[in-house]
Amino acid sequence: MRRTVTLLLLLASFASAQRADSDWIELARAKLAAGDTDAARDAIRKALERDEFSLLAIELEAKIAKQAGDNDSAVWALHRLIDVASASGREGAALARSAADTLAVLDTEATTWRQLKKRYLREVLAIAAEHEKKKRMHSALALFAHARAIDPHDPRPSEGVRRVRRTGSADVAVADVYAGGDPTFGKSEEWIEKNDKAHIDWKNAWTFETENYKYRTNAGYRVLMTSSIAMENVNRFYRRFFQFKMKGEKIPKIEIRIFKNRDEYLTLGRNPVEWSGGHFIGDAVETFVGGVTGKESIRRMYGTLFHEAAHHFVSMTSPRCPGWLNEAFASFFEGCEILSNGSVRWNRVPNHRLFPLATRMDRGWMTSPSDGIQADGTGNPERAPTFRMVVEGRYRWGPPWYAPTWGLVYFLHNYRDAEGRPIYRNALQEYYRSFKGRRPRDAVGHFTETVLLAKTSPVKTVDELNDLWKKWILELRDYQQGKIEKSAKLLASADALLKRKLDSDALELLEDAYLAEPANPEVLWRLARLCEAMKRNDRASALYHDLAGELEQRGQSETDPRYATALKKAHDLDPLVQRYERLKKQTSVEGLALARSYLDRQLPTMALAICKRMSAQFSMPEALDLYRQIARATGKTLARWKLVYNERDLRGWSDDGNKSYQAYGREIRARVRTDSSQPKVDGGFTTRALTCDVTFEGDFSLESEMWLEEGKSRLCGLTFGRKDTSNFIALLLHPKGFLDLAHNRGGVWQVLDHRQAALTKGWHKLRVDVAGKNVDFYLDGLWIRTYVFPNDAVARGGFGLITGVGEASYREVRLLARDPHDPSARIERELAMAKIAKNPALRARNTFTGFPPPPLTNAVWASGRAFDPRTPGRVTALLFWSLDQERQLPTLAYAGELARRWKAVGLRVALVASKQVHVRGLPGHLRRLKADDVIALSDRKGSIFRAFGIYRDGFGLPRALLVDIDGTVAFEGDLGLKLGEGWKPGTTTYLDDPLEKLVKTRHLAELKKLTPNLARGKAELRANRLGPAVALLRPLAELAVAAAPAVKEARATLKALRKSLEPRVAAALTTARDYPLRVESMLAAIVTAFAKDKVARLATVKLQALRKQRHFRLATAACKHLTKAKTLIDQGRSRVAAKKLIDKALRASPCAEIRERAMELRGM
Repeated sequence: MRRTVTLLLLLASFASAQRADSDWIELARAKLAAGDTDAARDAIRKALERDEFSLLAIELEAKIAKQAGDNDSAVWALHRLIDVASASGREGAALARSAADTLAVLDTEATTWRQLKKRYLREVLAIAAEHEKKKRMHSALALFAHARAIDPHDPRPSEGVRRVRRTGSADVAVADVYAGGDPTFGKSEEWIEKNDKAHIDWKNAWTFETENYKYRTNAGYRVLMTSSIAMENVNRFYRRFFQFKMKGEKIPKIEIRIFKNRDEYLTLGRNPVEWSGGHFIGDAVETFVGGVTGKESIRRMYGTLFHEAAHHFVSMTSPRCPGWLNEAFASFFEGCEILSNGSVRWNRVPNHRLFPLATRMDRGWMTSPSDGIQADGTGNPERAPTFRMVVEGRYRWGPPWYAPTWGLVYFLHNYRDAEGRPIYRNALQEYYRSFKGRRPRDAVGHFTETVLLAKTSPVKTVDELNDLWKKWILELRDYQQGKIEKSAKLLASADALLKRKLDSDALELLEDAYLAEPANPEVLWRLARLCEAMKRNDRASALYHDLAGELEQRGQSETDPRYATALKKAHDLDPLVQRYERLKKQTSVEGLALARSYLDRQLPTMALAICKRMSAQFSMPEALDLYRQIARATGKTLARWKLVYNERDLRGWSDDGNKSYQAYGREIRARVRTDSSQPKVDGGFTTRALTCDVTFEGDFSLESEMWLEEGKSRLCGLTFGRKDTSNFIALLLHPKGFLDLAHNRGGVWQVLDHRQAALTKGWHKLRVDVAGKNVDFYLDGLWIRTYVFPNDAVARGGFGLITGVGEASYREVRLLARDPHDPSARIERELAMAKIAKNPALRARNTFTGFPPPPLTNAVWASGRAFDPRTPGRVTALLFWSLDQERQLPTLAYAGELARRWKAVGLRVALVASKQVHVRGLPGHLRRLKADDVIALSDRKGSIFRAFGIYRDGFGLPRALLVDIDGTVAFEGDLGLKLGEGWKPGTTTYLDDPLEKLVKTRHLAELKKLTPNLARGKAELRANRLGPAVALLRPLAELAVAAAPAVKEARATLKALRKSLEPRVAAALTTARDYPLRVESMLAAIVTAFAKDKVARLATVKLQALRKQRHFRLATAACKHLTKAKTLIDQGRSRVAAKKLIDKALRASPCAEIRERAMELRGM
């Protein structure tokens, strides 16, 4: 059972199960005695990976470092030894004193840091406690988390975090099936194990009764107690949602029955259908652990419970509700999460419903309710039912209908208009309540009258809803896949609601955006402002603080004007901020001085440790800067890997009942058999996962050595970002020589990256580094690529191992987890990427993703203009091709399709032919397959193919590279086509998704449209037409495509213009004495052109002041006389009258500007 835990809880969860490996400690002692300090270090590192709190191991680590003459490591180890020993009670006190005596010789300021840390921790905890007492839970949580980073061994900060998450509101709570309670419920592990054995048979099953339900299970004591917590909390939510007995009045009490496996459910349950995962039978809900597939998690089992128990409330509130609507509402609750404060987070997307439905919708509509469905209601239909089919309900209920009915209700509940208002939400509730009496004969007519006649409905018939429903569901899928930024639309809708003063509705959307992208500055900014406006000052202050920290992390603190505002707001809204700031300032001065002292004494690791603890939660930017400097200069790191398999048993891991994994000494061995009983969806294949029973909120690294052999293994790999059994990311090794990054959503696999890899029989090491939304992959110690996910949340979640059909083994399964607000992972990543960029030997051979590709040296151009793909400015698809390959795997037609499809956005498609293809014949091949828009070149000497790794024992054909607009490779690999078939219209390739993603994220359509504005805008500037120039340049400059040369130049032009205007604005009132109208026009143009910019704010002040001055008003009046005079002259009328008007203007305002205009008119 998984729960969200922080780094300290994660480490503690393993510490109880795995003590230091005595073999490694003994080996380290032997090597040290033999004088081999390098081998001793390796051995003690292994011991500490198995138990980082082992006093014996830490003590020996210090001795090894001291004997090796490494005082830096010795001092750091002794400081850690004192911390761990001091937190170990009486048994550690003597060791702590001994270590302190040893340390005093090596570190003259050893006590200074402990005293500083102790004093700072005491004050921080006092301020946090005062916040907690006053119910300022966000401020309290931030300070408790900061205190925990200062001293990870002190239990008080962690207890404070748990307490706040348990007693605070939903926005400080985290997902927790224990609802903040004790996961052992006060019982020892031995007691639970002994008594579970006594209740293993159904006739002796555990029983329990609460206010709302009875419980019976033979799946274990924990399942008994956690199910009662979950159901009691969700019961309160049911009452609110269905608006029924909301004051807690008694309702008919049903029994919750949970069998330990599917076989018992089918044989001992009350006539369940074979395909079901649970059912409601009037007086009880029955389900089981493991789900229909046998590999579903306990968390999914609770989703089934929430589904089935909802039927109980439907039976009480709308007893004549159609079966499909009953099931749809029940499915609606599957995504509910119990939070640590006992509340329920709902209206979440259950991906196991969404993705199968979207896949079916993509293929079209069913011809009838029986299309692809068996007589017993089962089947695997390819297409989706229409809206009418679902509402009519003329079908036998079965598995194919769960996803469509859920999708219909979820759509009606959440569909919004352009202004962010929910269209059908209230009508859906009215429709549901309308079935308390007789059920209408005309199901569609009743739905139309009740739901579609709403004034705001964009359609009036059920059939018109099909396209609307499909578009919305597919868009929701794209949001979940990261193809579309979810927050952008939510923010736009929230802005529209705020304009209409609908703050509560806007808050709902901003909360959704925050859950999707908690580190997005736009989301943080808007949510903070709204919370402030709604007088939720504690949360607003925390959000402003998070925004400032995120902008610091992104290096935007000096360029984003919101940074200063966020800092000021965070301070102004926190009543204890002055006390905390004084404490931080004092500690910062002392701490930084101490860190620099350690650095001066050649003890950089302690300097790093001090800086890291001080910079936790981005509280002291100066410490963060010093940390970065030390890490860059010394290459030192505080990162500590931890072995997450105890090398004895699978305690702490969950195989979800599939029994495919076994502990085998220092290895985990897997054997997966083909499961023919389960239907396969598109891209589906049999896999079994072993999941570590924790998840975490911060950055992390995960690695494992794995053994595979072609013929015995189909695949093996790592999983991360795991939300449930059908929603996770996997890095997969195929023994045939492939490495895939894939996302499983709702049981549907999507390959995100596919590449060839040089694999041999035996052990290989896979590693995943997650730093924010950047995920780096390594194979056998060499960097493969960086994949950028839409936001940080995608890669967060559980982790584990995954195996396909066959056999595989795993060893050295290691984790490096970090605190959510620890910036060190991102700093270390910066340094690692800099090394990889300089040294190609650190990358997998012929890997170019993230770097410029080789030049097209010695190319002979057959058609199109020659180009260098490394030159920024255009996205380029390079397709490597030969005639022999075309005969077996045709791809020329695909090249033509790419060029035609993406021509409008400026994609350049180039066919690179092998040296065997004569250059004169290339245009003919292209014309024959209607690929005229493709640029063709021949690798005459074979040097291009060699440079790109295409040769015997290298990569094969066809091969594709996608070069980004900045001249670096965004995708490389084969196309994933079948031998003998190749590409045909409708075939998807591995290039398609990365290309579509690039087109959207690089805004290629907008970029092509706006690029001509650069020349036009610069022409307007040369003509001194400021307003039109900025109007042309700004949309181009604001495109989020910093790598595009046109965008860069537009930004540089505006920056230079802004810089040139600043002194002119500053001197505006002085200049206006002679040229008041010209200055007024300039200031007005600046205010309009540079709205919200610093120069515009200054111009606004100057403009207001100018318009109040007497000489400006006189010049304005004089200008009117001159305008009339010009009209008379232009019309050839009385020049005498014109002269009088000119004289009148000069008398009204003798300023230089009026005199010059008057002279021009007299000369006409």
